[in-house]
Amino acid sequence: MKKTIVITGINGFLGSHLASFLDKEYQVIGLVRDIHNNSRLIDSNYPLFKSDSKSITELFNKFEIHAIIHTATVYKPKFSIEELLQTNLLLPIILYEKANQHNVKVFINTDTFFNFENSKYDYLNSYTLSKKNCLSWLKSIGGNCNLINMKLHHIYGPNDAESKFVTTILNKLKNNETSIALTPGQQKRDFIFVADVCNAYKIVLDSIVNFEEESNFKEFEVGTGQSISIADFLLKAKELSGSSSNLEFGALPYRENEIMDAKANNAMLLQLGWFPKTNLNSGISCLL
Repeated sequence: MKKTIVITGINGFLGSHLASFLDKEYQVIGLVRDIHNNSRLIDSNYPLFKSDSKSITELFNKFEIHAIIHTATVYKPKFSIEELLQTNLLLPIILYEKANQHNVKVFINTDTFFNFENSKYDYLNSYTLSKKNCLSWLKSIGGNCNLINMKLHHIYGPNDAESKFVTTILNKLKNNETSIALTPGQQKRDFIFVADVCNAYKIVLDSIVNFEEESNFKEFEVGTGQSISIADFLLKAKELSGSSSNLEFGALPYRENEIMDAKANNAMLLQLGWFPKTNLNSGISCLL
């Protein structure tokens, strides 16, 4: 019999890819804010539960859950900060408490490379702050349920939001916009394809039996371990797309306290046998 995993935000970019990647080996259940927002789940039949307290209680009473993967997130609240706090802070705390009460084996929290000690990066400040506070709360709860923190670098791939950086730029290149205003582009990022991220989650799930005699908290940085400048990434994308757009580097200023070089220390994942399989050429090309 397949073990049951719950994925919060299963109708989001990462959540939907994880569901598709894991459903051959696990019974996948989704937890969502809006049960009707399922455009990424066409042709799938995952049981869906709303992320309110009544539905969460029903979920735990109905299923014996092996693992919870928390991917649901709000970057910038559309209406109030309450929306962000409910999803990024209260939901994972409630689920982790439930996980301990119901003998769930592992809770995997999805974090961001923006969240690091002494970070002063103002962009998405409330989002980053909620991620820091969430992890602190989860670690303070403790319990028998293994807590895994997956700190993702710059993930990209099919079906990402139109507002995301890679999607936005590639659409402009494909549409041959006359000019695209950009920063100088010397900031470096560790771009990692979504399928490689999904494989990292799977390998961590498969390896959880080896963590039992150790601390019940582990953190994995998820990235290729190599960074490339935004400028070089975009020049590669322009070349692969054959776009006639003019990339206007320097037309925009850097953001305040811009992170100039970010790359994953993925040594712990490599030790588990994981490695990234998709290079930039392949990853970009599949989006064109």
